[in-house]
Amino acid sequence: MNHKKGKVVVPGAGLNSLSENDKLDFLVCIDNTLEKIRYREVSINEGFIEIHQKLNSLN
Repeated sequence: MNHKKGKVVVPGAGLNSLSENDKLDFLVCIDNTLEKIRYREVSINEGFIEIHQKLNSLN
């Protein structure tokens, strides 16, 4: 990942190689994790780890 002024760039090839179902599953994971962060059920760091682990499990 490239870091530019606080922005995280995810390589597109990794996401493009996923099936449509996996892409949807990953988007649901992101949405659920953002809800957890919003309601302070997890920290931002814990949320990032959840999302990262989900993406790794799909690849």
